[in-house]
Parts: sequence; structure tokens; C-alpha cells
Amino acid sequence: MQDFLKINDNDNVVVALNTIPAGEKITVSVGDGQKTVTAREEIPAGHKMAIFDIPEGGEVIKYGYRIGNAKENITEGSWICLLYTSDAADEAR
Repeated sequence: MQDFLKINDNDNVVVALNTIPAGEKITVSVGDGQKTVTAREEIPAGHKMAIFDIPEGGEVIKYGYRIGNAKENITEGSWICLLYTSDAADEAR
């Protein structure tokens, strides 16, 4: 069983179903192929991990939808939290 969830081909993050330890490699389906990503830090269960580099201002895509934008450059394998991203729901208010 996978320790993460990726719903949509456009997603640039996965959601950890179980804690992903720092240094653990995961293999993610991307397009017609696969990509291996190494967790740069521990990713707590229920939290997001970048599976691509996301530039400052770039969209964070989860389940095929923009959930926010990067406040700074986010490196592949990094834990994604509100410290590093704006929240699309807050922007809509």
C-alpha cells in the first residue's frame, strides 16, 4: 500500500497517508511515467509534500485544484504547510 495519495495528473503535491520519514523515496505516477521523489524532511500524516519544484508565486495543485500559491521557492520533496503557501480559500473571502 502507498503511504501517499495523488488524485489528479496535474497535482504537484501528494498527501501523506502515513508519516513519510525524511530521506524516504516514493515513486509517483506522472503523465505516462513515474518519478522518484525523496522526502527532504519528515512529512506528517495528512500533510502535503511537493513532488516538483514550485517557484515563488507558483500554484500549489492538490486533487486537480489550486489550493494556494507558494510564498517562496519550494523544493521537490519538501513539506508543504501554510508557512510556505497562501491559502486559496482565504483569497476568495
